[in-house]
Amino acid sequence: MPISLTILLASLALGGLARALLDDSITHGAPLGLGMTLIVMLNTSAAILSLLLIRKENKRALLFFIPAALASTGLSLNDSPWLRALDIAAISISTAFGVYASISKEPMLSGVMKTIQNYSSGAIAPLLAAIELVSENIAKRTLMNDEASRIFGFIMKGSFIATPFLLVFTALLCSADAAFAKHLGDFIKLFDLPKLLELSVTTSILSAMVGGLLWSVAQWTAQSEPNLASTASTTSTEIAGSESASQTSNSQDLTPATTGIKIALPEMATALTLLNLLFGAFVCVQIKYLFGGAHLVQITSGLTFAEYARRGFFELCTVSVLMLPLLLSADAVCQRASKKAKIVFNTLVSSTVLLLLTIVASAIERMQLYSREYGMSELRFFTTAFMLYLATIFLAYLASVIRAQRRIFVPATYALGLISISALHMVNPEYIISKSNMSRPADKIDVGYVLSLSCDGLPPIVDELPRLPEAERKQTASQLLARLNGAWKTDWRAFNLSRMTAYIKVKEAEPQLRKYAGTANTLQSKTLPASNLTASNTSATASPATASTNK
Repeated sequence: MPISLTILLASLALGGLARALLDDSITHGAPLGLGMTLIVMLNTSAAILSLLLIRKENKRALLFFIPAALASTGLSLNDSPWLRALDIAAISISTAFGVYASISKEPMLSGVMKTIQNYSSGAIAPLLAAIELVSENIAKRTLMNDEASRIFGFIMKGSFIATPFLLVFTALLCSADAAFAKHLGDFIKLFDLPKLLELSVTTSILSAMVGGLLWSVAQWTAQSEPNLASTASTTSTEIAGSESASQTSNSQDLTPATTGIKIALPEMATALTLLNLLFGAFVCVQIKYLFGGAHLVQITSGLTFAEYARRGFFELCTVSVLMLPLLLSADAVCQRASKKAKIVFNTLVSSTVLLLLTIVASAIERMQLYSREYGMSELRFFTTAFMLYLATIFLAYLASVIRAQRRIFVPATYALGLISISALHMVNPEYIISKSNMSRPADKIDVGYVLSLSCDGLPPIVDELPRLPEAERKQTASQLLARLNGAWKTDWRAFNLSRMTAYIKVKEAEPQLRKYAGTANTLQSKTLPASNLTASNTSATASPATASTNK
């Protein structure tokens, strides 16, 4: 029997046993205990046996597999969550080191960066080895021809790479959008999955983990050198090809260092395509509900339009922020030396960026809807500004990838940051916030909040003061008059344009303010001690609408 088939059968057996030992944890959420200890012991024993029988030259890997097995005993000895976390960390780190030590002859622990690189290689090697165990060593001989097997391997590897990100982003998007979650739930309900399917999925995952570990230790030699990323022979041929002198600098910008993890284009293309499908489905729902009106949202999700708008903003921000390092990583690790490879990669990342820009636009639109309902605040304004800045970063990434000039991305991001800060100074956020809130219906104006803003937001308060109800108008006028007595009269070395503008604005309106405040308030303002601006800002009394503004 071929070694690959033996390992596959052993992996299925160990995976089924692992599923049985973890049944209480999977089904009822019980904490890890003796079952997990037995699983680690069995798997490390199988890895050690494979090492001793097949790859005898790298017995130094025992120095890592044995500590991993010993660390697993802690899971059945102590109940402390901290100790369990430390045990799991020791098991995962030692196992990754053991895998790399078994497939490479290089020193395992040799410098900080090299050790980190070796750990990353050892951690990802079982994942890739599990796919190759099935696609190349089994399916290639029985079910598929060479070409179909190669394509199947690429698709499976790309799917495995994308799976954790798909799970995270799906959870965030479902949390962000009740309508999207409902549609996804309805789609899943179309498949009445029995308990057998759950068992087969979990058993397959556990078997794949065991198979990847055993195959990488036993006979996975195609990528046992430090350059673990050369996962496809065609990609290696492309990298080995020489390029003209005029393309050398661009090629150096595009192609990362030759050491470390690399991913072939077909695998990366599969992962990006799956992410694009998820984002595309979400965008389709967004277009329907954001432009379909409040009635569609209410009858589908059971939320008011304002609740619907607020609910998903920060989840969509999280999706956008997480995707940026993923795109940067994709650019760094994906090998694409040929022109065709560059076109395929550029097309996929362009689609991803366009979908992300649509998600960013959806997040901004949600915040605008919520601000119109409850009023503008500093948090709402600056988070919206950050999303706009993030959109420009995505465009800068896209421009740097398409032009094969990765080195321009960081300077462009820095320059865009400076431009954004300059633009915010020119826009004067607190003036806009104050003007927006003061232009709302009089009964919805949160006077206490706008008075708590700095001098940037004071002029709109003076302009819109006649619109306020009598009680709030009197209170606001008193607050403004209280600031006149020395609040802005500072030394020339502390000059500030906004403070001076606010002082002039209040001074010009002083007669009218005294009329609004009444005689008692006028006398009081004459006797109030001078106070600095910061103190007067904090003295503002919040109106009943403060709670809605600070939602």
